[in-house]
Amino acid sequence: MEYAYHIKAKKKSGDKDAFIWFSASSDNAAVNKYNYLMDESGLNPDNYFKPLRTDLPVVDDLPAEGEFDTTWCDKYQLEGDNGTTWFLKSPNEQPEPTPSVPENVPPVSSGSHRENFGKLSTEVRVLAVMRHGFKVIDQLLTKEEIDTLLTIAMDTDNPDFRYEQDFLQAVRLPAFSHMSTPRFASVIAGIARQCPKGSKFGTLSGIREFTNNLLNRHSSSADPERFKITIALLVMGVDPMHAKAADVRNAKELVSLREPAWVAWYGDLSLIPGIENFEELELYEITLGGMKNLKLIHDDIARAKFIRDRFLGHPMLPLYTAEKVEDTRDNADDSPPMQTVDTEHTAVTAGVEHIDEEKLPDTVETEKSPDTVCFSSPNQDVSPDLTDLKKVFDRSPLAHLAQPVTLGEPGEPGEPEGVQRCTSTWPGCFEPGRYADLPNEVYHAANGISSTMLKDARISLLWYHCRHVAKTIVKEESKALSSGSLVHVLALQPEMLEAEFNIEPILPEGALTTSASLKTAIEAWNTSLPPGVSTEDIQARIIAWNESQRQPFPLGADVTETGMLYGMLPPEFQTIPAEQKHTGAALKAAIKQYNATLPPLLKTSGSREELLSTLEAIEPQFVLAERQRPQPEKTSGNKEDLIATVKRIRPDAVIADELIAAWKGCEDGRTLVTQAQMRNAKSLQAALFAHPSAGPLLKHANRENEVSYFGIDEDTGLEIRVRPDAEITLGNLRIGMDLKTISMWNIKQEGLRAKLHREIIERDYHLSAAMYSDVAQFDQFFWIFINTDPDYNWIAIIEASSDLLELGRLEYRKALRDIDAAYASDCWPAPVTEEYTDELTDYDFRRLETLRKAEGELQ
Repeated sequence: MEYAYHIKAKKKSGDKDAFIWFSASSDNAAVNKYNYLMDESGLNPDNYFKPLRTDLPVVDDLPAEGEFDTTWCDKYQLEGDNGTTWFLKSPNEQPEPTPSVPENVPPVSSGSHRENFGKLSTEVRVLAVMRHGFKVIDQLLTKEEIDTLLTIAMDTDNPDFRYEQDFLQAVRLPAFSHMSTPRFASVIAGIARQCPKGSKFGTLSGIREFTNNLLNRHSSSADPERFKITIALLVMGVDPMHAKAADVRNAKELVSLREPAWVAWYGDLSLIPGIENFEELELYEITLGGMKNLKLIHDDIARAKFIRDRFLGHPMLPLYTAEKVEDTRDNADDSPPMQTVDTEHTAVTAGVEHIDEEKLPDTVETEKSPDTVCFSSPNQDVSPDLTDLKKVFDRSPLAHLAQPVTLGEPGEPGEPEGVQRCTSTWPGCFEPGRYADLPNEVYHAANGISSTMLKDARISLLWYHCRHVAKTIVKEESKALSSGSLVHVLALQPEMLEAEFNIEPILPEGALTTSASLKTAIEAWNTSLPPGVSTEDIQARIIAWNESQRQPFPLGADVTETGMLYGMLPPEFQTIPAEQKHTGAALKAAIKQYNATLPPLLKTSGSREELLSTLEAIEPQFVLAERQRPQPEKTSGNKEDLIATVKRIRPDAVIADELIAAWKGCEDGRTLVTQAQMRNAKSLQAALFAHPSAGPLLKHANRENEVSYFGIDEDTGLEIRVRPDAEITLGNLRIGMDLKTISMWNIKQEGLRAKLHREIIERDYHLSAAMYSDVAQFDQFFWIFINTDPDYNWIAIIEASSDLLELGRLEYRKALRDIDAAYASDCWPAPVTEEYTDELTDYDFRRLETLRKAEGELQ
């Protein structure tokens, strides 16, 4: 396979841009070969940007293989939407031989070629780009070539075309049907380069995975929120392409807290035009050195110089010029920062995003028509609908601002000082009608009897009174209810996940989880300490001091020896008169008197601490320094003691117990969700979106979630309210839906429908459906049941029949009449109010008859 590269020279180097091409067996081999050729050429790699792979041009003056040509860019330049196709410069700049063109291509303008190419079928276009590369869109395919490509596309059984068939199946996505011709060709050519035939990526799964990653990365590269998180990851020293879920969460927190490091780097980098489209991996490599330099956080001039030296002249940033640098600097100094309005959740999209630790938005392409916007989603298998921009704008907070907002470059005249987010105030008492985007806490505290309250009344009016009138009983949320709410949010309102649920943190790499890991950390810290003074060294110091002192005289073995020792005493201690007899006792007394005046010798035995205390008397500074030296910590004790020790010696250590305790102790009102629950909920979400019937309903462009309706019961005059999970309006047809989670792993298939019916009746789902249909005026109502047992996720979609709705309607109206009568009489009866006699059921009666008969036969 041939590889061609454009090597952009840095301006400060003074070198010219270079071009090289060569053959290699794989991408990895190409990288190694490029590095080898660069070393052999004598060029300085530091003077050039990262090489940009381009299409291999077909011209007569192509340089020799493996040679760097610094004159190539004088004759040719990169053009096209993808910027990887070489074109000859205009004649007034450089008259050189033109690229060779096949003889069977007539001289038609490239615009006509591209228009004709766009009219071909998707399969033919894909195969043509695979064979000829991006340049095929500016050529005219012959009839023979088109027939050949059609044969390959239709011959699904030929093993020789297995790679082509896998490629066609992998790229059969809605996103390609909305691409312009140049972008379509550039994306297909890029996939073909990265997933060549015979490579480990040249399989169906490999091509599909790379395609999805490429489309998701391309669609989200220009997202301002993602760019903010990317900069936060760079500040943390994390490669965005390999960021873990915990890294993304930490990055979001860093952005929300507006850490000084993030503010400094984001403020400068965001001023570079086109930086949002920059490849994240290359952005990480270019800025890594600067992010590690803490001085650049506070030194604005040095930071600006770092950014200018590395990004100015980069081929991916054609609009970032020296003049733009000066303009940007002036605007940054003189104009207030641009304010943004959060229009999240205001546009209607045709798809629902999957929830992952890193959230990728859907792609949006604007066509030439100014009145429509086309939305595409990787989760959508149908053609996207067209949405009226006026309707989208009417639902946006921008349409309700008190003053007009001028959006433009920072520093433009007329820019408002700030744009306040539009906030809604809800009435204390809701009138009958439809209310969208009503917060949960507002709806549950609003006036009116809900279907849940009616179900409590059907248990007993006393239970209803205790729950909703006297409010002496507070019903705690069960684990099953929390799990159902989690699945509900993931399937219908994924944007509300973090607001309603506190997800268990993922332990970062290196977290200390067990007592053994805590002991290992302490032992490693002990090993890293510099060795202290040994007991032998302390003894040697004491002995040396003892030897430097005047030594006491021995008393001698006999009178003669004692007399000789007495004669060695200083004159002032030779106190025995000469005429007096020198007895042994007198001599020894004089020696003892002398020895008593000498300083005592220090003890040279004992433990290390005792010897240190002894040495302290003669070398206090040495002992003080030794005792201030960090001492090894004990590795024994219970887990709490070990944790306290680790926190003392390694304040930055992540301790799993503390992390989990902080998560459990968080009292922000959100529901705690473990990682196991999250994994199961995501599998349920994926099953719902992949279901052929539930998926289109949950991802429908006209679907609305959690719309609140308030009304008045005609019979009793009581206020009522409903809030269906989702609704879809198609012209005059209104469809309501409720998502329900169940666990029926042990129910046999033959009895499953009967079990589901009992589930609907026993839990009064039919009552809620009838109430929804009456108040919200639904024409049809569906339940979407999903089984939540791990790895056994099946889905049942059940429509409420007219008879079932009528039964529910009569039951909920009776419950309302009972509640109205209880309010009027202030009598709230218990479920059992009178004595009764327990009678046998039919089954029990038949058992009785059988036993009676058996008893009679025995007699």
